[in-house]
Amino acid sequence: MCSHSSSHIPTSFSHGFNAHWQTIYPHLQRSFRSLYRPNKGLLAHLKSSDGDVIPYLQWTDHSRPENQKDLVILSHGLEGAATSDYNLEAAATLHQQGFDVWAWYMRGCAPEMNPGPLIYNSGFTLDIKCLCEQANKQGYRRLFLIGFSVGGNITLKALGEGLQGVTAAVAYSSPLVLGDVSDHLSKNFDGFYMKRFLKSLKEKIIKKEVQYPGSMPVNKLSACRDFYSFDDHFTAPMHHFTSAKDYYDQSSSIHFLSSIKTPAKLISATNDPFLTPSCFPDPAAHPNMQFYYPDHGGHCGFGHGKESMAEMALDFFRQMTNFDR
Repeated sequence: MCSHSSSHIPTSFSHGFNAHWQTIYPHLQRSFRSLYRPNKGLLAHLKSSDGDVIPYLQWTDHSRPENQKDLVILSHGLEGAATSDYNLEAAATLHQQGFDVWAWYMRGCAPEMNPGPLIYNSGFTLDIKCLCEQANKQGYRRLFLIGFSVGGNITLKALGEGLQGVTAAVAYSSPLVLGDVSDHLSKNFDGFYMKRFLKSLKEKIIKKEVQYPGSMPVNKLSACRDFYSFDDHFTAPMHHFTSAKDYYDQSSSIHFLSSIKTPAKLISATNDPFLTPSCFPDPAAHPNMQFYYPDHGGHCGFGHGKESMAEMALDFFRQMTNFDR
């Protein structure tokens, strides 16, 4: 395995055709391969500290006790799921390498709506903290985290908030500055990506209103034509922020990077169509972390014909722990 690192802020960014192709084509490839993958994980549930339910898929080697095994927890991206193609591909690779794997559903993203009143937001760290606490209670030898896109933002923010018991973590294609990314996706590419996400986010609000009649101002949904208006009317008040700007400011992991004590690495491509230059912090300003800013890879499209995202993460985990597998 080769080692990857960046020592400087990128100076050029490309959002041309290849950026979109390298984002979409790997997704199609992984989705196709998942059709022929026999082990898609077993569904389990964990009660969160606020009384809600966290569903997650688990791939477990029952031939060994937890204290002889390592666990990787996977966190999906915006409007993704435990069954997202990048999660299933990573889980298959990691499980073949001898890891137990948990891939969890953020609130509102499971096939059945979570029973509590909240859906997730891009900085909501309570559930990943509950999962890590459970993993440490079960006595796993080492615990690793991999977060994709928004899952990466949540992972880094949780570590910066002081999450304990994690050996190392990798975040891919992470929107470290939520306000900038929200504005970028709303104004660029004819809103192609934003419209897709916004449609499913609105559907979640309607489902929550069915569960909790009168809790959601659903009459405002039609006026939400970008992320900011949706977050201002729904995400912010639901999670007790004063506004969308307040939500973005408090939930962006860029503000938490300097507080991370756990070995962590950010991997983001400079042709990622989702990210803005502000999502590529200066490695020199954060010597506690590692960074890798390749020219290609799109948004979570790394590994096409080369080293997969799981293998890239394993390379970093090996560097941090000196284990062989």
